[in-house]
Amino acid sequence: MKYLFSFLVFSCILNTSIAQSKINLYGGWTASKILIYATDELKELPYFNSLYKFSVYHSPYFALGYEYIHKSFVFLTGLSCFVLGTSEFFLKGHSMAMMYVNVPLFGGYK
Repeated sequence: MKYLFSFLVFSCILNTSIAQSKINLYGGWTASKILIYATDELKELPYFNSLYKFSVYHSPYFALGYEYIHKSFVFLTGLSCFVLGTSEFFLKGHSMAMMYVNVPLFGGYK
């Protein structure tokens, strides 16, 4: 990660006269909830709400993006991290969450 950041900074300084580079940093807050798609018969069972009524899970979100434009060529990449889950899972007091880390890559002409 240290070398990637150093490369991005160096390429921004080196290519300022012939290209445009931009680094973006995003942050925020996510709220997610697991949904269960069930039949009407399952929803009428007495234990359905105690097992499948999940609460909302809150967590931070961050993303780092890099954009490089040289004449008509565009290259975009970055790193994004967010968490989805529920505050109450099958057992009371236990949460269930999954972290997703994305590295998007995009290249093309504008």
